[in-house]
Amino acid sequence: IPQTIQHPFIQTTNQQVIPTYIPPAIQQPISSYIPHTIQQPFIQTTNQQIQQVTPTYIPSTIQPSISSYIPQTIQQPF
Repeated sequence: IPQTIQHPFIQTTNQQVIPTYIPPAIQQPISSYIPHTIQQPFIQTTNQQIQQVTPTYIPSTIQPSISSYIPQTIQQPF
């Protein structure tokens, strides 16, 4: 593969170009940083239907650690 195709935008002089859109393919691996036991905080419950709802809630103490995996330039796209 020619070098010009491997690095199509290497000729640009503006190094400040920052992607403001994060594809879903990149967002999914972030959830893998959360321990499985925390993803299901109510795993002790006898009602199995509740587990389907609880994963949508992430404790605020865990959220800061997730944001650290996202580069600062992407955290503030605007």
